[in-house]
Amino acid sequence: YSSQGKLHSVPDAGGPPTLVAAADKAQRERNYFYPQFLPDGQHFIFVASGGSGENSIEVGSLGSKETKQLVEAGSNAFYTAPGELLYLSGSTLMARPFDAKSLSFTGQAVPVAENVGELGSVLGYFSVSPSGVLAYQAGVSVTQNRMTWFNRDGKELGTLGPTGIYECPAISPEGDRIAVDVGPEGKADIWVYDLKRGTGSRLTFNSAYDFNPSWTPDGSQILFTSERNGVRDIFQKASNGLGTTQVVYASKEAKSLDDVSPDGHYAIFDTGGSSNSQELGVLPLTGERKPFTYVKGNFTASSAQFSPNGHYLAYVTNETGRSEVYVQTFPQHTGKWQISTSGGVNPVWSHDEKELFYLSPKNELMAVGVSTNSGTFQAGTPKLLFQAHIMPTSYWRSNYVVLHDGQKFLMLTPAGETKQAAITVVVNWPALLKKQ
Repeated sequence: YSSQGKLHSVPDAGGPPTLVAAADKAQRERNYFYPQFLPDGQHFIFVASGGSGENSIEVGSLGSKETKQLVEAGSNAFYTAPGELLYLSGSTLMARPFDAKSLSFTGQAVPVAENVGELGSVLGYFSVSPSGVLAYQAGVSVTQNRMTWFNRDGKELGTLGPTGIYECPAISPEGDRIAVDVGPEGKADIWVYDLKRGTGSRLTFNSAYDFNPSWTPDGSQILFTSERNGVRDIFQKASNGLGTTQVVYASKEAKSLDDVSPDGHYAIFDTGGSSNSQELGVLPLTGERKPFTYVKGNFTASSAQFSPNGHYLAYVTNETGRSEVYVQTFPQHTGKWQISTSGGVNPVWSHDEKELFYLSPKNELMAVGVSTNSGTFQAGTPKLLFQAHIMPTSYWRSNYVVLHDGQKFLMLTPAGETKQAAITVVVNWPALLKKQ
């Protein structure tokens, strides 16, 4: 299995994991995903991703850390009888004769299906069974959305900007601008929208994925996550678009920025661990910038947001078995409180620090009265504001913001009905090869 871009193995009866394959320091930008065993049970194929779609299919062995490139391709691969390797080349599903013993190709690739979808340039929407049944899904059309204004009663008040593909908005400290991802997953850039004029300007220009923007306290800089170097690292750029993009924090492990503290001294991020283990880390933005762990355990923790006074962090964790919103003191761990009562995600603080909002499992916008004036944290009972027709978020950050007056919400709402492409099933797919 893959964890943090490295391949590991574990006994089927349980036990400690063993590192099987990982890029060396000279290949820091490469991540390994989607391993599949070959028939001998010792060798395996996997996709090595270098970011920006620069992928290759490689083969490795349980008995060696060495790997061998088989072909430059854009997705995971399957080996199947009668000795074929299936993989995507662009959006075309290819089959190429492959000798699993010599680990080499024995013929040229031929197309099997066109317009096959993929996720993040590494996972093709296809699968094949040993009995010769092939299933694939055409490219799924990306659902467009709108940045829509609502009042506290859920009444729609208008929209900001044109219909597009938006995700993870962040409001500026002055409350007059919105930074937001614009573009499909894997290829988005950061844009900045002026709330008074309703106009938007593009901040980043990169073919890689730029997402999760957060503002510095003075509004002059925007920090964000980017895959431009092959691993999710943290960068920053002046919010007016001038100057160059600067690296804030780079490491071998994937990380996604969640928020920047009100005093500008810290950034909080979540790690790209396995599906059942995700940590919160803190990056000091001054001095040596040596990160430290804030929340760690055999559970997920994400979507962290600093309180306006910087003394508390709201975040989401499934440590109880389902996702709930918690508040914890920062930076010391001297107090912890559960905010949601029946599940919750995507916490957002009000500007006056008197309310904390979140989404229920039914996509309801909930509000909880909170108090920090006495030096201790107190939270009231969650109250339903309205049913939110909001787009789900891919990277755990909220898809809504609250204006500073606490009376208006900007939410990413669907711009139309989402239609999923049908799944095509081909029985005895090897017969397609004979028609070539």
